[in-house]
Amino acid sequence: PLRPYQCGHCSLSFSQPSELRNHVVTHSSDRPFKCGYCGRAFAGATTLNNHIRTHTGEKPFKCERCDRSFTQATQLSRHQRLPNECKPLNESSESIERSQRRARPKQTD
Repeated sequence: PLRPYQCGHCSLSFSQPSELRNHVVTHSSDRPFKCGYCGRAFAGATTLNNHIRTHTGEKPFKCERCDRSFTQATQLSRHQRLPNECKPLNESSESIERSQRRARPKQTD
C-alpha cells in the first residue's frame, strides 16, 4: 500500500493526509487534554477519549460476526481483516460443542 504522506519528525508515513495531521500533533509538547482518572495529557480529544476507555472498560465497537467488542474502531477493523481473528458466532459455538464432546469421558455399560 502506498503511504506518500511522510512525517517530518520521524520515519512514519501515512496513506491519508488526515492521518499525517493527526500524527504530527503527537510530536508537539502542547497537550491540553488531561485524563481525569490518571492525569496523563494528550494532544487531541480523540486520543484522550480512547485512553479513558482503558479506565472505564468501555468497548463501544462491536463485531457483528462474533460479538467481540473493542475500545477503538481501528482494533475492530484489524480484527475483521484477519481471517483467524474472527469466527462467526455459530462457527465458534459449533467448535466449542465439538471440543466439549471430545473432553467428555466415554460411558461404558
